[in-house]
Amino acid sequence: MQDRWYTTGGLGVAYLKGMEVRWYNLGPRRHTAGEITIAGNRFAGPRFRICEACGHLDRTG
Repeated sequence: MQDRWYTTGGLGVAYLKGMEVRWYNLGPRRHTAGEITIAGNRFAGPRFRICEACGHLDRTG
């Protein structure tokens, strides 16, 4: 971490030289969907596969 800034109310910003961010698209939230744990938090989502080449929904199973 190179630099940090915080307000007295707790809001803050940190400048990081490098960081890996991942986005998980679990599909629409449904009560009937299976659950998955990510970073200690449980989420309900049907999950799905996408084509590695084009990024579209893979309907082949």
